[in-house]
Amino acid sequence: MESVDDIVANLPQYEEFMKKDDGLFKDFVELGTVNTRYVKEPSQKERTAILELLSAVPIDFECLQKEIELPLPIIYTVILELELTGTVMRHADNKISLVYNK
Repeated sequence: MESVDDIVANLPQYEEFMKKDDGLFKDFVELGTVNTRYVKEPSQKERTAILELLSAVPIDFECLQKEIELPLPIIYTVILELELTGTVMRHADNKISLVYNK
């Protein structure tokens, strides 16, 4: 096996399956892209405010949202950025906390 063509050649029923229209996907919903017109990029002030509320004690997103009064999509975006940098970690029950030892 050296390429995808080799794999497909070993799957003789693949071409038949792709040609067959038995209504298997008749209820399939076409998914488009997300409309980002109203999605706002978090500001540095919002990022700092969220980071200042975090500590080593796990807090859930709803409590964080009540404290900071920002929309959850903004909070989720900032937390994802912090997760990708290894600054925060997730816990059970959808809680997050700061990571002090990297």
